[in-house]
Amino acid sequence: MLKFKFSRDCRRDRDKLHQIALELYDQVYELKERDKISQRTIEKLQRTIGKLQIKIDEKDTIVEELIKQKDDLKKQVEHYEAISNHDGTNTGIPTSQTPINKKKVIPNSRTKSGKTRGGQKGHERHIMKPPSDDKVDEITVNEYVPKEKECCPMCGGHSYTHTGETREGNEYDIKISITKNTTVFKQRKCSCGHVYYEGRKEYYCPNTYGPNLKAMILSLINSDNVTINKVASFIKEITNGRLSHSEGSIVKLQKQISKKLKEFKEELRLIILGQELLHWDDSVVFINLKRACFRFYGTENIAYYTAHEHKDLESIKEDKILTELTSKTTVMHDHLTLNYNKMFHFENIECIQHLQRDLQKSVDDSKINQFLKIKELISQTIHNRKEYINQRKKAFEEEYINKFFETMNRYISEAKAICKEKEGRYGIGPAQTLINRIKDYSDNYFAWVLDFRLPTTNNLSERALRTIKSKMKISGQFQNIKSAQYFADIKTYIETCRRNGINEQEALSRLCMGNPFTPQEILGLSP
Repeated sequence: MLKFKFSRDCRRDRDKLHQIALELYDQVYELKERDKISQRTIEKLQRTIGKLQIKIDEKDTIVEELIKQKDDLKKQVEHYEAISNHDGTNTGIPTSQTPINKKKVIPNSRTKSGKTRGGQKGHERHIMKPPSDDKVDEITVNEYVPKEKECCPMCGGHSYTHTGETREGNEYDIKISITKNTTVFKQRKCSCGHVYYEGRKEYYCPNTYGPNLKAMILSLINSDNVTINKVASFIKEITNGRLSHSEGSIVKLQKQISKKLKEFKEELRLIILGQELLHWDDSVVFINLKRACFRFYGTENIAYYTAHEHKDLESIKEDKILTELTSKTTVMHDHLTLNYNKMFHFENIECIQHLQRDLQKSVDDSKINQFLKIKELISQTIHNRKEYINQRKKAFEEEYINKFFETMNRYISEAKAICKEKEGRYGIGPAQTLINRIKDYSDNYFAWVLDFRLPTTNNLSERALRTIKSKMKISGQFQNIKSAQYFADIKTYIETCRRNGINEQEALSRLCMGNPFTPQEILGLSP
């Protein structure tokens, strides 16, 4: 019985243990399966985290790119804001190009006097003097018929009688009269058998126009910028149709007169080469829709113009002025590195007004106030120089000169340091370039501080070329390079005569007769 019982208990225990083992196995299996699931979940999570990290990295890259784009857009906004603020005070933009919604700014460095325009109190009134009796061409008695409602200014009455007293009023007027002149030319016969006539070649034409009429036409075209068709129309109108110039004859007149000025221009060029101070500048003109160059060389008494198809060194060589000047001549010009070419031997001085505009532009673009301080220092020094000249002083004191350059160098050093701090911002690159230019060309920019005989600006050239710009606006472009050169030749003669007080009509009349004023006559030089 016991044996059976033992076996039965063992089997029961065995089954129980087996059951427990099965349960444990199931638990182990379940744990293993759960561990596999956890591992897969972990791996899945890791993959998800990896993808998220990639997206985060991509987002970081996008954010960085957006930040960069934001900085670029900010620089572009600063750039366009600076451009919108550019005008005649900080660039060379002419006032004619001022936008409609922006106020015109006309640069003017003159000191305001505070006085109103026109004659001041106490100013003596100037009126036209009456002509002497022998100079009166016509006397007219005024047959005045009073209006019905006109009355006495005192009582308002309409009854009046003549007192016998009179009062004279003089008028100066002009009349257009046409004179017809006939010139007889003697015929000559050479021993060779050739027959020809004495006198000027153009008079061989049976009928032609006289020098005074030609002079007026030349003045209208080359001084007053009247178009050729308007000149022809004007001549016809003022002569009541008795004279009718063709446009072709006017164009031909320009060519004929230009030929007569070849010797004049050559003599004037040689005189220019001997000047101690010379101004020069050039400007763009249009010839048959293409950009070309119109150039000026001159002084207060000399105006010399040239025209070229291209604005380059070769055209300067063709002028034979800058290339032939010596170290005895000082040349005023705008900042052009071309002027410092080794083939030139003259001394260079630069226009301070252009530098002041560049300084203002740098202030507006880079917000570096040291440039404004430099500009103000220059303006104050120019003002002080004018006062010294008015007091008949010939130079600044050495102490004043030293202080000027010390202050200038300090401002430049401060501006350079700020540029280094703000490197990369809009306007800093050009500002650094401007600093280097001032340092490299300091002697050329500020020569006027040391020598009162030297000018501060190149305004003389600017004024001389402004008339060319006016012609382009009024008359339009030149048809070809030849017509531009004809204009330059005639303009040289007219402007040089005018600068020396010679009547333009007289000068042109002599030119049309083949006997122009010589440069020696105009400038009062001995032959």
